[in-house]
This record gives sequence, structure tokens and C-alpha cells, in this order.
Amino acid sequence: MDNDKSYQYIIGNYIFVVALLSMIFSCFLESTTIPTVFPIFKNICYALEIFSVGIASIKLFFLSDYSVRYKLIILMVLFILYITATIGKSRDLLDSFILVFASVNIKLENIFKTYFYLFGTGLFVVITLSQTGILPNYVYFNKNSYRQSLGMGYTTILSSVVFYLLVALVCWSLFWKNKHSLLCSIPMFGISYFIYKLTNTRTDLICSLLLILLFLISNSNFAKFNFSKTFLMISPSIIFLWSLYSTYFYNNMSRVWLVLNDLFSERLYLNNLVSNLYPAKLFGQYFTQYGNGYSTNIVTNYLFIDSSFLRVYFMNGIIPFIILYLIIQYSFYRIIKSGNNLNILLLFIFLITAFEGIFSTLFLVIGINCTLYILNYVFFNQGRISHSEEIFNGK
Repeated sequence: MDNDKSYQYIIGNYIFVVALLSMIFSCFLESTTIPTVFPIFKNICYALEIFSVGIASIKLFFLSDYSVRYKLIILMVLFILYITATIGKSRDLLDSFILVFASVNIKLENIFKTYFYLFGTGLFVVITLSQTGILPNYVYFNKNSYRQSLGMGYTTILSSVVFYLLVALVCWSLFWKNKHSLLCSIPMFGISYFIYKLTNTRTDLICSLLLILLFLISNSNFAKFNFSKTFLMISPSIIFLWSLYSTYFYNNMSRVWLVLNDLFSERLYLNNLVSNLYPAKLFGQYFTQYGNGYSTNIVTNYLFIDSSFLRVYFMNGIIPFIILYLIIQYSFYRIIKSGNNLNILLLFIFLITAFEGIFSTLFLVIGINCTLYILNYVFFNQGRISHSEEIFNGK
């Protein structure tokens, strides 16, 4: 019986590795201009996504050690998310939960390392191809500055992907015995500032600076400070409430709201406009959006939800929005209750990416944001990071 369990465990981990790699390749390719230049890659991206979700589901329901009760709960949640993803034509949340739930018994450290290496290699290849003319380097003129995409679909996509590359590096570094925080933070700051000058994306620069600051003080014991734990506990509620409050109570007659709207590049006005044109529904809806990216054509009727949380709210629906909030909030509760300093540091990083997700669309893209996997380790492993795995260590 033990041998059967061990064999099942090893096969399940191999399957997850393939699913993980497939999803990262799919999401990263889709964020570049490769499918625009070579349309065959649109089908490849879709096929990799479906393949990843399919085999991750096999691992989740047939090769994991979840109890029958947990599997039924997961199945019910995924069924709701499938219905709403079909209605809203937005699969990001569904894909994320399937892979996160399927990641049980996979070592977090190696998930982070995988994201870092693949993103680093992918960005190098795409940027090189954009400088040799094989891929387009879209250039946009905005407020007396030029913004470049370097082979990515848009300038903000470039800045977000580089930000998540740094996130993967910092998450991975927390497991190192010698982090060399100061030495590593210098090139991280240089990369962040260079990308900011290239793309003029303030949000990603702010989040990158917060990430570097956390990296520099990561040797501190945050678990012993009640303030840090209280702040973390209320943060998910603040993020979700702010997303709704700023959408429904935005007032273009208020100077304060106008200043905030300008600071966040007209996003508050657009979110408010969407709320009036397409009121949120319980199980989502589909409506055509017009945004920038993947060309230099001027969009005259711009209407795009540039917020990960509000995309769930308006496209997937109120019910998935509530499910997402409850899982994140309960996960924060469990991990804070554990009192493990490494876990709490990971939560702070997760929080920085969530802040970035208020003003970008990639936070809930599982092939881009590696911090989503933290939710499984705190929700299903009693607030403890699972270090048991065989595939990544080559055992």
C-alpha cells in the first residue's frame, strides 16, 4: 500500500511539473507579440492552456491526497467558476484555482525558481527578437515621453512581467541560506528603474520598490510584531472594498477623485463607466472591450477593465468575486495564525502583487503570478508550507 501511494505521489508530481511548464509557456507566449506575428502560436497557446488544466485536474482529483470532503468542495467551487468563465469568456480565475489546488505536495521554493528561470529566459529571447526586427517593438508617445514594449504585447505588459520576474526571484531567495540582500537589490533597482523609464508605468515601479525594500529587511522577524500581523489580516478586505468603493463612488466633480484618477491613469473613471454600462451580475457577463496593445493603432472608443479584481467582478460575476475574497482572506488568517516568519514574508509579497493587481490584469494569471500558489499551502496544509516533494529534488 505504501509503495502504491509512493508511486501515485511520484506520478502526480511529474504530471504537475508538465502542467506548470505548459501553463507558464502558454501565458508568457500570449503576453508577447509572437502570436501576432506568427498566428499559429495563438492555437499553440490555447492548446497548452487546455492541456495544462486537463492534466492538472487529473492530478488534483485522482493523484492527490485530499480527502473526499475537500475534493467535493473543490469540485463545487470549480464548477461555479467554469460556468462563470464560460459566460464571461474569462478563464484566468478558473485556471488559477485548478493549478493552485493541484500543487499540493509540490515544493514552493522550486515553483518560484521555475518561474524565475523561464521568465528570465523568455524575456531575453523576446527582447532580442524585438531588437533584431523579428518581433515588433511597439513605441507609443505619451505625455512628452516615448514608451516601448520590447516585443511584449504592450508597455504595461512588459513592466508587469518584469515585476513578476523580480517577485519570483525574491520569493525564491527567501529559501536561500545566504541571501546577499544588499548586493542583489542593486541590480533589481536598476532593472526596475530602467523598465520605468522605458514604459512610464508608475504602479510597477512603486511595487518593485516595495518588493526591494521587503527584500532588504527580510531577515527581520515579522511574526513577532502584532502590527504587521494585524495589517496583513485586514489587507485583503481593504483591497476588495477599495476596488468596489472606487468604482461605485467615483465622482468626476470631486477634486480628490480627479487627482486619484489622474494618478491611476484614468482607471477609476473607466471602472465607474463600466459599472454604469454593464452592471455586475451574479454569474458574470460578456461585453466587448477595447484596449491598447498588440498594435500601435489608436483606439478611439477605449473601454477596458484594467484591474484583476474588477475583471472578476464584472466578467466572472459577484459570486466568483466573493469566493476569491473568502479564500484569500481565510488563507491570510491561517498563515498568520501559524506564526511562521517565512510564511508571513511570503504573504507580504503576495500583498504587494495584489496591490499591483488593483491596477493591472495579470495578478490572477497563474502562468505569470507565482505567488498565487501560496494560497494552497496556507489553506490546505494547516498554515504550513509543504516541503515534501520528489520531482524537483530529483529523488
